[in-house]
Amino acid sequence: MLPVRIRFHGARLFSQASSAPQSDSRSIRQLKHAFVLRDYLPVLPVLGVQSTLDRPLEYTLEDAATNDGSKAQKDTKDPTKNEYLMHLLSLSRAFPLQIETTPLKVLHLSERGYGVCVAENGWLLLVPTVAVGEMVSVKPYRHGMGASLCELVQVHEKSKFRVEPFCKLHATCSGCSYQHLTYSYQLEHKENCVREYYAPLSLPDAAFLPIQESPKDKGVRTKLSPHHPIIWEDSVLDKIGFLERGRAMAVVDVENCPIATDAVNDALQIVRSRIIGSRSAERRLGATYQVRQTLRPISSNPSTEIEKTPKASKTMDLSDFVKRIKAEQQPTVTDVVNGHILRSPSNAFYQNNSHILPHIIAHISSQLHQLQSKPSTLIDAYCGTGLFAITLAKLFKNVIGIELDRDSISWARQNALDNGLHDETVVRFISGDVSDLFQGAVESMVHQQLQHSKSMVNPQTIGDDIALVLDPPKKGCSLDFMHQVMRLNPAFIVYVSCNPATSVAPVTLLKVKGYNVLNVKPFDMFPHSHRIEVVTTLIREDLYKDEVHV
Repeated sequence: MLPVRIRFHGARLFSQASSAPQSDSRSIRQLKHAFVLRDYLPVLPVLGVQSTLDRPLEYTLEDAATNDGSKAQKDTKDPTKNEYLMHLLSLSRAFPLQIETTPLKVLHLSERGYGVCVAENGWLLLVPTVAVGEMVSVKPYRHGMGASLCELVQVHEKSKFRVEPFCKLHATCSGCSYQHLTYSYQLEHKENCVREYYAPLSLPDAAFLPIQESPKDKGVRTKLSPHHPIIWEDSVLDKIGFLERGRAMAVVDVENCPIATDAVNDALQIVRSRIIGSRSAERRLGATYQVRQTLRPISSNPSTEIEKTPKASKTMDLSDFVKRIKAEQQPTVTDVVNGHILRSPSNAFYQNNSHILPHIIAHISSQLHQLQSKPSTLIDAYCGTGLFAITLAKLFKNVIGIELDRDSISWARQNALDNGLHDETVVRFISGDVSDLFQGAVESMVHQQLQHSKSMVNPQTIGDDIALVLDPPKKGCSLDFMHQVMRLNPAFIVYVSCNPATSVAPVTLLKVKGYNVLNVKPFDMFPHSHRIEVVTTLIREDLYKDEVHV
């Protein structure tokens, strides 16, 4: 029997391109390729009924999940493994592709927004835009190891949490996962998802703080990345939008996105007017565009003009943020967070929901403020253009920001100046890979800064006076980097993640190595999508008993 929860590290779905008969050996080889099942069920649920999840998954997890096709094909020589694969193939044949099923009950809603149905033979059917408890008919379009991806055909019994989507494209556009559910239910589901992700840490219920809803659930996205498909010679480009749900190469034409701000939608119309109907050869290979919102400074001195001009926050300069990704000159994006003016190149990373940023900053600030032994130095790893370093600088004597992208570091330095942080001995930004810098450069700089502030420094305990903010990319922190963090041994760590699935491993490692998790707080940075922003606060165990529990 399976344990209550296990992590899915690689079982793969295979794609059956046609319904033509094929040999069992060829079908078995296909099990080694295509989709990764963790994209749909990142945490395996306990369904309470017999299903393919109740069978031993050691082979599925360890052997079939290789990216090396040659090694994978050698595994088919094992008769025991072949027998298991043949069993899965026989189950899948009960569900011909593109044939509607009889009504099935949705037993679970996964962390990625897919409902899970279980057929009488134990086969899993994964379907989007449903709710737990509904009776639905589905149509499989792709078989895999123990499961099929399906499209929703009909809802026979509706959930009380189902509502009419406010976007007419919700059924086909992959941009949103939960428009068909009430916003309060979405928040509750996301809270539960975070608990499921963090289950391996065995945290008490009190460690999970309530989710912070987005102040607005529509008109919040300040960035869109629409695509247009490949077009053939002499064809007309007739659509630009987002990928179709379940169809990786198809594009849904989007004229207006209700999740985006009015300014971004205005800019999208400009992009559409330039390319829809085009026969240009440069359009044939397909392209991705980037549309971003920016505030428009009245003069070249944004630190004074934006603050003095309230209307500036509602005045958008469309020409500054409508661009091709490959444009030679990158426009500047400007935002204001808690009174801090932040500018960045439009191709740099920046959060795309400005409405919730003040809540994230306030939460991190409160965690730091309530510490009895307050660190004097903040290190903002993956600092980008300085969001956390600048907005939290008033709490520290010394601030260090680290970022790989040199352009972002240049803007971070300028942002510090624009916000009155003129003393480079207090706020400094370093360009480079965080893993390399943590091997000595950061310790050296912290040592110098503490000496400048006339503090007594012991190189062996330098981490006692450091608070570390981590905001890594979606893939999370590498193991090498986490080893550097543990060598620095900071007193206090705030881990900000847009992908809780990749934050659990680093947080678990820190917990094993002597850190206590104070709390985990989700933020609905991405309303109506399955994505969640999570802030995890940790403190070194030797300091934990002396602190006020926040």
